[in-house]
Amino acid sequence: MVLGGVVSGSAEILAARIDPIRQNFGGVADPFAAWMTSLGLRTLAVRIERHVATAAVLARLLEDHPRIVRVFYPKPGELPAGQLAAGGPMLSFEVDGGEVEALAVIDRLSLITLAPTLGTLDTLVQHPYTMSHSVLPEATRLEMGIAPGILRVSAGLEDPGDLIEDLSRALS
Repeated sequence: MVLGGVVSGSAEILAARIDPIRQNFGGVADPFAAWMTSLGLRTLAVRIERHVATAAVLARLLEDHPRIVRVFYPKPGELPAGQLAAGGPMLSFEVDGGEVEALAVIDRLSLITLAPTLGTLDTLVQHPYTMSHSVLPEATRLEMGIAPGILRVSAGLEDPGDLIEDLSRALS
């Protein structure tokens, strides 16, 4: 797998923030990574369609679940004009019971995998309160809306029915 992207911004921001990183890690992909990126672009649209469709299915399941406080995923028509037509492959939801229950849900998952980074072909979950945002003071996390019971999911390419079964079992 290869990860690529584009960084854009003002010359001042790029010079201050990006140039030091580029100088240490390089700014050009090696030939194999470039070939892998080119190869992956051929199926990107199909993969993104599947990621988004699966995330929407999971969001609908979670909206009606009694153990879920709230779901963070836009419904059709909720996005501002000019934004994506769909909600994307990422969703978050808050489990009733806070951190203890959120971590228990993760422990009961078997198909969905706990991971520190998101965005692969597999469906991944993370607990932002104790992972990606753990370095921030608790007051800052709460002010940002990062509650102890929130889980973040990156929907993968697995069968949505299998993911629904895994999540439903983990929440029961």
